[in-house]
Amino acid sequence: MNAGWWLFVLLFPAVLTVGSLYLAGALSGKAAGLAGVGPLYSLVPLLLFLIVFAGLGEEFGWRGFAVPRVQARHSALVTSLGIGILHSLWHTPLFFIEGVSQHEIAQQIGFLPAFLGYTVLVTAGAVQSTWIFNNTKGSVLLVAVYHGALNAWNGYIDIYRGQMAGIYTYMGLMALVSVAIVLVFGAEHLSRTNRRVQVESSPTPTWTQT
Repeated sequence: MNAGWWLFVLLFPAVLTVGSLYLAGALSGKAAGLAGVGPLYSLVPLLLFLIVFAGLGEEFGWRGFAVPRVQARHSALVTSLGIGILHSLWHTPLFFIEGVSQHEIAQQIGFLPAFLGYTVLVTAGAVQSTWIFNNTKGSVLLVAVYHGALNAWNGYIDIYRGQMAGIYTYMGLMALVSVAIVLVFGAEHLSRTNRRVQVESSPTPTWTQT
């Protein structure tokens, strides 16, 4: 597996998170910094936990099972949009559980705008995940690591910090990255070199579909 993809899935989420934090500070006129962030080694257990339980816990279903079957009939972009919407609906209960960020945001701006914003965020992530999946010939592992890393870097740096500006800029950056992927790699396969991974039927998802 190309080492470049491993670096991307582990570190690009940090670029998105730090970028959104500083962009929010610039737009709001409030100083943004990383002074409150703990030592880097504290990220490691969070990263491993989220890769296992959020990444592997979900990606065998979304990318490993659903995407190859939907892509057998639809373009990679249409597949990503559909999976992204379903993925956001899957997490709807989080908006009603106290102590999680989705609930706190919904309390501030209302359920509907919070849910719509979350859907945009998750759908943008779905486009990026399908792009990784198709360009690595169906690696569920790399997508799972990317999924976990997105959540881990957010938790480590905390773009929210009680202010919606960080959430808005993060959502905007995620959407821009996904639009750029579609424009550069094409909607049909989200890849210039590989065809979208397709399978009509398979008893179980695998680590890598070739």
